Amino acid sequence: MICRSRYMLSTQGQYIALFQPQPLFYSTRYFYQNVNFGKKGTGIFKGKIIKVVFLALFSLLTIGCSIQKVIVNSPGLQESLEQSENLQIKDLRPEAEKDREIFSLFILSEAYGTSRQGDMTEPPPLRILQHRIYDKYVNEARLPEVKVYHFVTYMNMQAELRKLSTSIALNQITGLAFPLPRRFGVEGTATHVSQSEFEQVKDEYSRALYSETENPKRASVLIVYLDAEIDGERTFIKTMTPILLENQPGKIPIVVAIETAIAYFLDQYPKNEVAVSK
Repeated sequence: MICRSRYMLSTQGQYIALFQPQPLFYSTRYFYQNVNFGKKGTGIFKGKIIKVVFLALFSLLTIGCSIQKVIVNSPGLQESLEQSENLQIKDLRPEAEKDREIFSLFILSEAYGTSRQGDMTEPPPLRILQHRIYDKYVNEARLPEVKVYHFVTYMNMQAELRKLSTSIALNQITGLAFPLPRRFGVEGTATHVSQSEFEQVKDEYSRALYSETENPKRASVLIVYLDAEIDGERTFIKTMTPILLENQPGKIPIVVAIETAIAYFLDQYPKNEVAVSK
């Protein structure tokens, strides 16, 4: 988990760290090494157990720290951003989808390691969607009417965070080096979603979960749901993209996830069909 970090995507598709990222592991390791635990005479093993408990508690407190907006300046976005405001778009999303929320900090919880990301990019995801739709239909006879019912991104780092916690705990107890997890190998997926199934979900965190078929290596992923209507034709899609982008240095995962969802959504609308629909 990286906190107090902010990125700007350059015109070459690379990113610049405006503030140095602070990995959670470094913060917990600093406290572990610099805080005096236990009383004199405490056994070595018992002292390490106390340290591990503190490490876990400190992790829970710091994992929820605020994350600043991700500044998006990708090619084709800024050049005509002002013009795309001419496209009328109705934001009918639930207010909660715009806010970031961590669903559980308890490692044994089914919701552990999952979160809703909210509108954490600048421009916001809805503004990027508006711009991409404008780009697609700007040369048509008229711009389409757009309504957005859901546009939300979830993060699932459950398997990786659990393994990370275990690796750190074993390292502190035994003194042996255990490799920290880096899970690659997940393929991006894109599917249609049932509106009723999405809205009838009892526990929101379950929208961030994946099946073994979708993600057999249990890599950390971003899952985006986009439910919108263009000229009365409604489409609900879901995409899943990896957080660790193998062989894609400089790409920002949240931006890739949002742009992938928008691209797949717009693929469902051939331009000529929308242009003559009314």
